[in-house]
Order: sequence, then structure tokens, then C-alpha cells
Amino acid sequence: MVPKKTLLAVAATICVASASARAEIVTVTFALNVEKREINSFPVGTPDPTFVPFNSTMTLSFDSTWVDGQTDSSTPGITTRVATFAGPNQFTSGLTALLPWGPPFPPSADVEYDRSLFIHDTFEEPGDGPSARNGLFFDKRHHYDDLGASLEYRHAFALQDYEGTVYPIAAGFEDFRTDDLMAYLFLLKAGQIPFGFHEYSLIYDFAAHQYTEVEIYRSHATITSISAFSIVPVPGAAWMLGGALGALGGLRRSLQGCT
Repeated sequence: MVPKKTLLAVAATICVASASARAEIVTVTFALNVEKREINSFPVGTPDPTFVPFNSTMTLSFDSTWVDGQTDSSTPGITTRVATFAGPNQFTSGLTALLPWGPPFPPSADVEYDRSLFIHDTFEEPGDGPSARNGLFFDKRHHYDDLGASLEYRHAFALQDYEGTVYPIAAGFEDFRTDDLMAYLFLLKAGQIPFGFHEYSLIYDFAAHQYTEVEIYRSHATITSISAFSIVPVPGAAWMLGGALGALGGLRRSLQGCT
């Protein structure tokens, strides 16, 4: 007879193996102070003189599993560390409905991504102390070409440094992993340190060689809440666990039959 402890030990090993593949999904909610609306031109539009600032909200969800880290010290006095996480970034913004084109995309739209949906966290540390700053950069960009109408549609979200903000030094973040990212986000939340959030939509007319629709909203964003939960690939884990326990059960019956 196979001891019960052996069965439990094998089951625990299988669970640990499957848990190691789980994704840590992080959701960050932001309060937006929408400061300006730009129109007519891109990438820097003309300020809309009729615009009245207003408040809105935005949430960002992503898989925070660490993927890669690189350090660049090629610029004298500056070290830039870039950590890449699994993503993809999923933005839900109260501004999207105000734009001429954007998600949800029509079923016929062959939407492509301009960028990888990975998250890039860049830390620049000049040697002159007080001006040292760290930054975070998350984005998601789409484009869709309507060749029949000679039009290109673009929509993008970008969460990045807020102009003029000096960010806390991320001491010890040489290997900026998931735990470091979470600690840094909570640090920014506690200090209500702002991000810049930009969302834009544009339509380009290939035949006329000009933009026919441009809207850019630029906002000051602060974190209001951070939550995280794990997703375990249950079907695979259940299949492994069930198969292993079934095999062990068969082995136990075989051994019992031999006694």
C-alpha cells in the first residue's frame, strides 16, 4: 500500500509546479485631472481654446511576471535600467468614449499593435544627486488601415513621467523584479506622486497626406488603489493532479493485490 503521506507529497509537488506558472495580475486605479485637449496636428496638437478641465478615472491591468532586465551605462553619468514585464497592458479609460475612434474596435477591424504590450520601467540616475529621477512607462497602441478608403486609424494610451516631477530614488532596484515594481507603485500611491496620462485618437488620409481627425487628451494622474491576484492555469494543473493521483491510486491497488 502506498502511504497516504506519499500521495500528499506528490500532490503537493504537482501543485507547486503548477503554481510556479501562475500569473500575478495587478490592477491599478488612477484619478485623472484632464488638463488639456489638443487638436488638428500630431504628435503635438493645437490647444483647444474651448476646453474646460475636468476629472475622470482610468484603470490599468497587467501581468506583473518579470521577463527581462537590462542596464545601459553608455551615457556618462547616467545609468538606465529597463525591466520588462509580461503584460499585456489593459487600459480602461473614461476618455475613450470622447475620442473619434478607439476601442471597442469594430469586428471588421484588422487591428495591429504598434508596440509590444510589455511594460517598460526605466530608471535614470544622473551623477548630480538631487536631479536623479526614476520613471515608469506603460503603453498600448493600435492602428488599423482601411486601404479601400485610404485612411489610417490610430489610438493609443500612454502612462509615463509627469513633466517636472522628481521621482523617488529606487535604491537597490538593480534587479527590478515584480516585488520591486509593487513596492514602487505603493510608494508612488502613498506620496500621491503624479504620472502623465495621455490618450489620443487620429485618422490620417493617405490620399490628402494629412490628418482629418486629431484629438489628444493630456492628464495628471495619481494612484487611488492597487490590487493583485494570482491566476493558476487550472485546467493544466487539474489534469496533472488528477492524472497523477489516478496513477498513484492504480499503483496502490496493484500493490494491495500483491499482498
